[in-house]
Amino acid sequence: MPILTTDKEYAVTITYKCNWNCEYCAIKNDYDYKENVTHEDVLKKLEKIPNNSNVTIFGGEPGIIEREKNENYIYFLKNRNCKLFLETNGLFIKKYPDLLHNFQEILYHCSQDLDDEMLDCSQFNNIRYLIIVHDKNIHKLHDYLTKYQNIYFDIIEATYPYPEMKGPTLSKQNKNHIISKYGNRMTKESFYRLLNGKKFDKITFLT
Repeated sequence: MPILTTDKEYAVTITYKCNWNCEYCAIKNDYDYKENVTHEDVLKKLEKIPNNSNVTIFGGEPGIIEREKNENYIYFLKNRNCKLFLETNGLFIKKYPDLLHNFQEILYHCSQDLDDEMLDCSQFNNIRYLIIVHDKNIHKLHDYLTKYQNIYFDIIEATYPYPEMKGPTLSKQNKNHIISKYGNRMTKESFYRLLNGKKFDKITFLT
């Protein structure tokens, strides 16, 4: 979803299935949630979204879903004059590169835990590079940023939209460390978010 929130923001889960199993995932994925979202479920969610809204399609991993279904969701929302955003770990980019122009921005979650090789996305102009950082992986951050020196990242702390959700988070000390040492490698939006947090109450989650 967009790094900073707007007045009409919706986030739509189109699948719980994912080819990753991130410890810090804020949405239950297929590893621990056996029921999946059906095509009919997604269409019912989309019906709830008003015209002219900002809508993020995410999961799970949207690239797992068949091309025809993804096209249906995209065209349904575009017919409502919605601005579309996408969250993906790269699978959608690899499978459906010709669909990327439909999105205002693609938030490319480019590292499962700061160990992964990044896709070459230089041919696209709407990619944002997302890193999720928490107290367990922050020691890998320096090497990862050094490896990709020409990229500005959205460096985001691991956070959870629901109080009952548990997982690794980022201490205030480590957050301040990132801001002071790596602020020049971050997008200004993620710098602001790291300082002020994410306003989850401004987002309507259709999960």
